[in-house]
Amino acid sequence: GYYNINTLNSYFGRAFYSYDNRYMITANIRWDGSSKFGAGNRWGFFPSFSLGWNMAKEHWLENASCLDDLKLRASVGLLGNDSVSPYAYLSTYAQGGKVVLGNTVNPSYYTNVIASPNLSWEKISSYNVGLDLNMWNGKLGAEIDAYYSYTYDMLVAQGTNFPPSMGGYFPTYINGNAIDTGGIDIMLSHKNTVMLAGQPFTYG
Repeated sequence: GYYNINTLNSYFGRAFYSYDNRYMITANIRWDGSSKFGAGNRWGFFPSFSLGWNMAKEHWLENASCLDDLKLRASVGLLGNDSVSPYAYLSTYAQGGKVVLGNTVNPSYYTNVIASPNLSWEKISSYNVGLDLNMWNGKLGAEIDAYYSYTYDMLVAQGTNFPPSMGGYFPTYINGNAIDTGGIDIMLSHKNTVMLAGQPFTYG
């Protein structure tokens, strides 16, 4: 059998401010510590910020009777990922065959993974700009989002099928590789209430 233990400590803070329900700002901070990394790389700081502008509250749109809601929003944030085995930053040992020392048969052990002391958090930075629109008492709605996400310092396994004597001796995990994704999401909605057989019928 085997036994392992890992811990995660987190501190979280949030601040929110709204002026006249028109201008809004939110700030979040996370301070996470994971025992899966060495002492010098254990803690990660992950902030996020968002802004909102409720344009429907502006005086120059007060007379737009068709408009129920119009909001512009933007956000940026950083997240962390520690999805590796608990001792990936350390050298580990495996039991080998039996060896004879003197007149005694003893088990042998060998290093099966070399240390990765610089192993640290995988990080994901994300950016989003969006627009929310509702018109004609909710009959027409739209949500438009443009987003971009960049993942870097990815926690990736490395190794080969070669024996150590031929260069197949690596840390189990390293921070390497990066990937990004982005796009635009558009969602349109329609809902209404009509009379059907003398009864109100709502669809949407």
